[in-house]
Amino acid sequence: MLRLHYLLAFVACIFTCVPVSLLAQESKVNIAGTVRDENGEALFGAELFIHELNRGVLSDKKGAFVFKGVKKGHYHMHVHFVGYEAKNVDLHAEDGDLKLEIKLAASNLELHEVVVEDNMLKTEKKEFSQSIEVADEDFLAKNAGTSLVSTLDNLAGVNSISTGTNVSKPVIRGFSFNRVIVTENGVKQEGQQWGADHGLEVDQYNVSRVEIVKGPASLQYGSDGIGGMLTIKPALPPREGSVEAELMATARSNNNLVGTSTMLGMNKGGNYFRMRFSSQDFGDYQVPADSFVFNTYVLPIVNERLKNTAGKERNLNATVGLNKHWGFTHLTVSNYFTNVGFFSGAHGIPRAYELLDDGDDRNIDLPRQEVNHFKVISNSSVIIGSNWLEWDLAFQRNNRKEFSEPHTHGFGPTPEGDLELHLILDTYTAAVRYNVNRTKKYHQVHGFNGSMQKQSIGGYSFLLPGYQNMNVGAFTYHKYKYSEKFIVNGGIRFDYGQMEISMAERAVYASVDSIEGYELVNPQINRAFSNLSGGMGFSWFPLERLNVKLNLGTAYKIPTVPELASNGIHHGSFRHEKGDTAITSERSYQVDLNLSYRNKDFLVSVSPFFNYFPNFIFLNPSARFSPFVEAGQIYQYEQSEAINTGVDLSLDYHITKNLHFGLNGDYVWADNLETGYPMPFTPPTSVVTELEYEFEKLPKFMRGTYVGVSSRTTAAQNRVARNEPATDGFQLFHCSLGTGIVIGRQVLSIRFQVNNILNTKYYVHLNQYRRLNIPEPGRNFQLTLKLPLQYHLKNKTD
Repeated sequence: MLRLHYLLAFVACIFTCVPVSLLAQESKVNIAGTVRDENGEALFGAELFIHELNRGVLSDKKGAFVFKGVKKGHYHMHVHFVGYEAKNVDLHAEDGDLKLEIKLAASNLELHEVVVEDNMLKTEKKEFSQSIEVADEDFLAKNAGTSLVSTLDNLAGVNSISTGTNVSKPVIRGFSFNRVIVTENGVKQEGQQWGADHGLEVDQYNVSRVEIVKGPASLQYGSDGIGGMLTIKPALPPREGSVEAELMATARSNNNLVGTSTMLGMNKGGNYFRMRFSSQDFGDYQVPADSFVFNTYVLPIVNERLKNTAGKERNLNATVGLNKHWGFTHLTVSNYFTNVGFFSGAHGIPRAYELLDDGDDRNIDLPRQEVNHFKVISNSSVIIGSNWLEWDLAFQRNNRKEFSEPHTHGFGPTPEGDLELHLILDTYTAAVRYNVNRTKKYHQVHGFNGSMQKQSIGGYSFLLPGYQNMNVGAFTYHKYKYSEKFIVNGGIRFDYGQMEISMAERAVYASVDSIEGYELVNPQINRAFSNLSGGMGFSWFPLERLNVKLNLGTAYKIPTVPELASNGIHHGSFRHEKGDTAITSERSYQVDLNLSYRNKDFLVSVSPFFNYFPNFIFLNPSARFSPFVEAGQIYQYEQSEAINTGVDLSLDYHITKNLHFGLNGDYVWADNLETGYPMPFTPPTSVVTELEYEFEKLPKFMRGTYVGVSSRTTAAQNRVARNEPATDGFQLFHCSLGTGIVIGRQVLSIRFQVNNILNTKYYVHLNQYRRLNIPEPGRNFQLTLKLPLQYHLKNKTD
């Protein structure tokens, strides 16, 4: 197993390989121009952003803009203006100053064409062969849920696995946990991805954009991207010569949540910083029921509040960086902390006396969990002629603790203290990418990344052992633009990994204080894995408004430690989970087709997909029960031949200029080909519709006023695995309204939502509390305020 000093040596080599001459003074150029509409009218306030430099400007009243002092080279500039299609402009600034005339086409569509920041080549969504959804800042604000992932539920093909209101994990086309990669600041998030009882450990106030790749995403990040990828993008650096601040506040009625977030940033001459502190405090959440049924017993839900589901969250994020003519570099340090209670019936069999009202719906009692996720991330990009070199370095520590009343499941002394489970996961990662522009039509990316992990365990209970692992991989990705109507792309990747899992034993007691021996919980496991993956596809415009995309690929997933060696009670999921040391790497073969048609006021997109697995790894709800008292059903990790197929549908239509109708739907069919039964934890078919009206004639002090209604219709899920409960369908109705109040030069954003207007009692098939027959939260009123502040410094830009 590689040790830490090898990784540090590797990091040193990365910096050594970057010639000092790259940072020396070289000849510079200016990139200037104007932004206009199709009629030649200037567009005031258009946003222009050069990715390679991490720099952005706004067009002035004449539509003019300028980037001063830019190193000669090749760049991608993204142009965006509300009410118009976003545009990506290739800049070839090798011969001197550039003078550009940019024209944007008007579009009423909310799902307007966007530029995808994290697809390696930073190209427009329409040029990428895979299906991609982009949730921008406006979408995230209008659809704000109880967590970031629940907000994304409204997108086609995206669902969530939840535990209560504030804890959720993403599901893409029926895939979740270690089959969906989540990245922030270009680095793969490494927590306990296998667990549904804690969330992403990301500050949702610090997210300005989320890009969702549907389909294999292993090429850039390696294992775990079989189902897709969520790329979380924080806000851009403050504009040069400015001081920026932001105040946000959120209140929710269902669990009496109060959340605040404060941001401060400054950019002077390309040297910038940005800091944000966020907090949330919430109480026990309400459900439209006063009792629930567990194993034929009727148990109370006192005051229709789910006892001990209160919690709090504290987040701190700080970034410092340089944006210069040669590129950029920045360092981000963040700390996420949450302390949240588990429903009092979550440990063992629920009993009526445990559910009695304790007189305080905001206290956090036992059982509960604390999660602290600390990250240090360094991102850099250096221009080298018409190419550029990027590298990312990161350290993460995920510290998870579960607390409960000291107990044993059978014989043995009562443990001391209430720390039941303690998992500390340290992860070191490094990645390098070299972007090559061979010609104006042919682009390449070559990359290498590696990671090292070490997990230590503690607490009086056992779920999974300590371990160490190492993974390294290299890839090459190519894109060729035959014409504006036909683009092909593809790539290949090789990975190698090693894993050392520690042996674990459990004492066997003949009586309360007499040990008669030890039983093996899991053996010492030393495994090595190597995998080859790849994909290719095209984006074709047979007609100006018709886009056809096809992507073929094969991806893989290295088995996780829980899949190989877990053997204990997972209280947060109400079951005994057991791994299998014989499990091998999972392989998938995938076909993804996307057909979309659009005009100025209408867009429809249909995306059928098919996935074949010769050896799919899944957690099977067996017919056996744990040998431990009150430990519940055994869920066994198994491997089987399987398929996953389905379709996503999106529609966006402006009936009039101000009246918008939207529809998103998804359907997933997943089968175990060896048993003939459906795969467990498959999301049911669902359709989300919305109708929104934007007011045009407003007083001068108001901007962007809208009112909307929406509904979610979810079918019953009767296609379930053996020993998995079916779930009834449901329909929910929501409404929202929002406006902006002009205060001097600033605009106060006010958004109000009512979720589950009819206070409907319903169950979500993927929710962890579903196993206890506990309904979802009832009616909720939510108010969000946001006030951005900006001050312009009178200072010469770099």
